[in-house]
Amino acid sequence: MKHLWAVALILGMMALAACEDTTSVEPAPVSDSSASTDLDATATASVHATGVAGSVATSTPQPTSTPVPPATHTATPVPNAESYYDSARASLDEEEFGSAITNLTKAIELNPEHADAYYFRGEAYYFSDDYDRAVADFTKAIELNSDYAGDAYYFRGEDYYFNDDYGRAVADLDKAIELNSDYVADAYYLRAEVYYFNDEYDKAIADFTTVIELYPDYAANAYYYRGEAHYFNDDYDSAIADFTTVIEQYPDEAGDAHYFRGEIHYFNDDYDKAIADFTAALEQYPDDDYAYYFRGGAYYFKGDYDNAIADFERVIELDPNDEDIKTHLAEIYALRGYIHAGEDDYGMAAADFSRAFELDSENVHTTEAPGKPTEKIDLFPCGGGIECGMLDVPADYRNPEAGSIKIAFNVRRADYPDERIGYLFVNPGGPGGSGLWLPRYPEQVFDDELAERFDIVGFDPRGVGVSEPEFACGAPGERLALLGTIDGDIDTPDETAAGEAAANLCIESMGAVGGLLHSEYVARDMDEIRKALGAEQISYLGFSYGSALGVWYATLFPESVRAMVVDGADNPVDEADTQQERMEEFSEEFAPLEENLKRALEACDSAECPIYNDGDPIGYYYRAAEKLHLVNSAAGGVPYAAFMGVVTPLYDEADWPELWQALHELNEDDNPTILMKFVRRQLDEDPTAANFTGHVNCLDSFALKPELDRATRLDDSAEFDALSKERFPLIEASDSDFPSACPFYDQFAPEPLGVPLDGGGVPVLVVGNHTDPATSFGESEEFVAEVLSNGYLLETSHARHGVYPDNKCVNEHVHRALIDAEYPSERRVMCERED
Repeated sequence: MKHLWAVALILGMMALAACEDTTSVEPAPVSDSSASTDLDATATASVHATGVAGSVATSTPQPTSTPVPPATHTATPVPNAESYYDSARASLDEEEFGSAITNLTKAIELNPEHADAYYFRGEAYYFSDDYDRAVADFTKAIELNSDYAGDAYYFRGEDYYFNDDYGRAVADLDKAIELNSDYVADAYYLRAEVYYFNDEYDKAIADFTTVIELYPDYAANAYYYRGEAHYFNDDYDSAIADFTTVIEQYPDEAGDAHYFRGEIHYFNDDYDKAIADFTAALEQYPDDDYAYYFRGGAYYFKGDYDNAIADFERVIELDPNDEDIKTHLAEIYALRGYIHAGEDDYGMAAADFSRAFELDSENVHTTEAPGKPTEKIDLFPCGGGIECGMLDVPADYRNPEAGSIKIAFNVRRADYPDERIGYLFVNPGGPGGSGLWLPRYPEQVFDDELAERFDIVGFDPRGVGVSEPEFACGAPGERLALLGTIDGDIDTPDETAAGEAAANLCIESMGAVGGLLHSEYVARDMDEIRKALGAEQISYLGFSYGSALGVWYATLFPESVRAMVVDGADNPVDEADTQQERMEEFSEEFAPLEENLKRALEACDSAECPIYNDGDPIGYYYRAAEKLHLVNSAAGGVPYAAFMGVVTPLYDEADWPELWQALHELNEDDNPTILMKFVRRQLDEDPTAANFTGHVNCLDSFALKPELDRATRLDDSAEFDALSKERFPLIEASDSDFPSACPFYDQFAPEPLGVPLDGGGVPVLVVGNHTDPATSFGESEEFVAEVLSNGYLLETSHARHGVYPDNKCVNEHVHRALIDAEYPSERRVMCERED
């Protein structure tokens, strides 16, 4: 309306001109509003053209010919709400959203009840990412015309979604689905996404399933996101199935699906499959730093340091500021440096240690600990404030002329050099645990007080990690195949020959040193490291098997020990005079596993637990146990894999829910995947390879109990099987009788120790845990009372295997012993459970 005065004025001028004009004047053209993006601009242009025509006619000299009738001029139509609306719709079709908003706003000004204009202006705002205004317009459209409600609810729901207002988004999408809008397929899909991003994975899965069933155009994304939802629900089999469908049917989406399927394989310790999937993902996304990171991690865990280094270097190339990756890569370079040093390629070793230092030089201590000049071995800075070394030690201490092997160790200097006490040697357990990672990640192992006051020394025991020799007892599966020919008791010449051959595979693979990996020689290797560091005494902190190693060292070198603490201690010297005593000791060692498995199952005490079974989870366990053979099969025929899969999550109460889910998936779906993850924690990358832990334990048993000959050990094994069936029904349900090669180690057994393994009078603080699933409190109690000549028992209760540094009371006692060399005033003290 605001331009009508101009139109009236022009018409008056045109009439005046007509009275004077005797020449026909062409009327101004009327613009087509449907072709305009701004209806006001079109109207103004038309008026301007008409005005100019009138002005020219007035100023032109008049002819003297006979006058002709005046020309008839047609007025430009006055824009109204519908014309603005029509122009705006044309602009929307052309995706000219700004013009559409302008004209729809004018249409609404002229007709405030124009529901269509509100709806389409909401769309224009929506496509302009102006979600707040879009929400307001869709709300108005819904109020004015219910015919628009379904679609308007969808778009408003999407606007809420983009504003992260998930509650309102779901409410609107519910209405869009209920009203069966034109966008119902979109509404199902979008609601599924809302549930997904709001971590409501069960609801997301239900909606994505509907989308897959009813709307095939959305299936590719629906399968992919449903796979992710299954993944975050820890339903890895369903996730893998969905990602596999995407890979097979929707190649354009395959890269993402390969990536997530690769993550599942990675976290299930299935590194070969993980590598294959991440490789496929990188073919589609060659700059995906996460895919390089996980593939590099998989190579690392497989011991393929060359490929691991290549992938992590690529991650750094893509993200030069990722300091965590640099730290991790420094560790891998250091490990490869150890390998080169073990091969006497010191040039390559130095290059790797140099690169490790370069990557993580910011974390290197710039001050040297007092006493460092006394060290008699060159240490290479190898990243993370760590110095690395490789030491030649005798392969056979009783025959030094037999050659040497190389032992890898590292040192983390004290945070406060001026307050430095000395060297703290550490061992994580096993036998078979690598000690090199302990100094690299002190925050995971030690309270600050120890890291501040000690140079922490970690090492790989002989046969472990990057120390020599590389452990092997034949090719993977070879020993299992030999022992598999034995049926029941070993009572024929062929069965005896099979047992002897199975044991001898270790000597055939490693040479004579294969029989020299026992704890006595590991302790002697420790003392060689001490001497190379120029230390008169060391302090020691050992976990699990590290307890036995500590007492071996104290027994052999009591004058070299300043202070010692052991945690999660087993008794390495059980009573062995009679078979009855041995059976009782076997029983005492297995009792914690039985008790903790019962506790873990009974902790499933609500219907939300997948094996609740109307309050009888133990009954459910027995049913699931009938399928544990599937775990053994998945491990390549390893007969004790199921046992490992069941008992490993008992080490930490935090793993119990995963054990419940594992049993549920095994029983309901014949799926051993989760249990296999626990199996891989205990066994090598190839589970069919010989087990290092069993190898060392067997050697130690001959060194400590030489009186137990082959026949006695075979007889004990049969008696223990019978005892296990009677006393440990839960554990027995997970076990399979299978002969051991250990009785046949008498062919190359180490020489007996010859002196009591009693710690040599060194004061030793022993942390005993009433609820330790691996080493019973009774074993720790016996260790102090019957084995150590100067032991102190620190009694507590804790939710997992090993207590330090997760209990403040325990920490105080540990620090007092290690830092101040002060032990409790009484031989037995108590700390309450704190976890």
